[in-house]
Amino acid sequence: MRHILFAIFTTLMTFSLSAQELHLDEIAEETLELQESKWKVGPRIGIGAHITQPESIVVYLASDGIAYEIDYLGSSSSKSVGISLEKTFEYAFIQFGMLHTSFSSSFDVTGFGEKDKTAKIFNESYRNIEIPVLAGGKLGKFRLGVGPVVRYNLATITEFTELVGYKIKDSKINLGSQAAFGVDLGIFSVDVRYIHAFEAIGENMTFGGNQENSFKTRPSEIKLTIGTSF
Repeated sequence: MRHILFAIFTTLMTFSLSAQELHLDEIAEETLELQESKWKVGPRIGIGAHITQPESIVVYLASDGIAYEIDYLGSSSSKSVGISLEKTFEYAFIQFGMLHTSFSSSFDVTGFGEKDKTAKIFNESYRNIEIPVLAGGKLGKFRLGVGPVVRYNLATITEFTELVGYKIKDSKINLGSQAAFGVDLGIFSVDVRYIHAFEAIGENMTFGGNQENSFKTRPSEIKLTIGTSF
């Protein structure tokens, strides 16, 4: 009888220890998952190359007897600095950012009716706050994501104010989309993004209140960003 009781007691103890060990393993796995999927924040910088094609428009102000031929020549590289907030899972990720971005654009303006405006280069510079959102799949160190970009214009410095009939629009918020391929290298993350704006090049400008004589091309850029998170 003692042997039977001892066997039962030993079996119960073995089951109890196994259950405790399994429970500890589950707790450890859950803790590890929480550590892997927690939100991380850190600085991020970026530099972008605009790939927007040149475009020309002709503006005619009948009341003033003036015409302008305006050629968009291109934009300088954009420079961004800010922070990103990211959460990663086993096979997915989501990332929010807030970046201060600056760049400039050049236009060749030929004026007819005003000799002092003939064949002159006009420049515009912009300072924006960008809020990019990325979400997508993750496989090991590699990420592939898509998402929207919200751009808020902080300031536009333009030389177009010299032209008769020029008016700057009050629109402050521009929207766009992006696709990105990234790789995680330790605490650093590097990605290459293709960004396409929904607003046209000269969306902020009108001449004589006529919005028909405006650019149609929507700007695009390839941007390299590097960030770290803690």
